[in-house]
Amino acid sequence: MNIAFVEALKQYHFQCFVFHDVDLVPEDDRNMYSCPQQPRHMSVAIDEMGYKLAYQELVGGVLNMRTEHFQRVNGYSNLYWGWGAEDDDMAYRIMHVGLKITRPPETTARYKMAKHTKRKPSDWRKRWLFGRMWQASLLVGWMAGEFVGWLAGGLLSG
Repeated sequence: MNIAFVEALKQYHFQCFVFHDVDLVPEDDRNMYSCPQQPRHMSVAIDEMGYKLAYQELVGGVLNMRTEHFQRVNGYSNLYWGWGAEDDDMAYRIMHVGLKITRPPETTARYKMAKHTKRKPSDWRKRWLFGRMWQASLLVGWMAGEFVGWLAGGLLSG
């Protein structure tokens, strides 16, 4: 997604970007694809998930961000392969730089997931370990007087 962001900005000065899973179809046209003041997780209620938000840090599915916010969080991490965990990493990046994850009401932020063969998600232990890595990097950064651990593997990873 980082390369798409970089290449798109070469074509035009976009004010915001929507990172959208291709298998999600919006059910309600009141869920506005506009340019939000804060990062907006738009896919709050997905039919395959019983139209419930699985956890507060979830930003997967459809995420709408201003260009400067995506740059501020250093984009998506390039350290994840396969399906899962990269969205959790993004949520932590958003919160770490002092931005707030906003959401439209679940009555309008509804999506249908197109039928398809799903890939196996990342092991839950990877997600648990990931959360602990974030805590450790923040502690180490705090002790060293800097916060650099979260920069790994994003837009600036060359």
